[in-house]
Amino acid sequence: MSAQPALTLLRVEAWLSQRGITAGPEEDGAVFMGFPGCDIGVYLHDEEAALVVAGMWRGRPTVDRLDEIRAFIDTQHRSTYGPDLAVTPSHDPNLLLLSTQMVAYVGAGMSDAQLDAFMDMGLGMTRAFFATVQERFPELVTWEED
Repeated sequence: MSAQPALTLLRVEAWLSQRGITAGPEEDGAVFMGFPGCDIGVYLHDEEAALVVAGMWRGRPTVDRLDEIRAFIDTQHRSTYGPDLAVTPSHDPNLLLLSTQMVAYVGAGMSDAQLDAFMDMGLGMTRAFFATVQERFPELVTWEED
């Protein structure tokens, strides 16, 4: 068995560029992208030897909707493979954040095919989840897309 190439953020940035996906400048070991309805960051977690695709929805439900949002997330977890979903308090104590995370452990490296499959899955499933949130909670869409 041959060794896999080491995974670097430069390889991730090249993957994004080859697909015409504009990522912001590397910041604190991560690249960030804006998509309709969400922002997605990709970073390498050195201690865990992991590649992480993390998303944040632009909508901010109020805390009085916590049970409703949790029930929605539970339903999503039971019906889909990923991403991992979370609802957490925001800096404003009256608002909630909806976030996602997909993780690939890459301690032994990652081939181009593995990187392609994981990034495609991570970005695709994250964006699909947030599109589902917008369909389910259209009243929370309070922004205009660029």
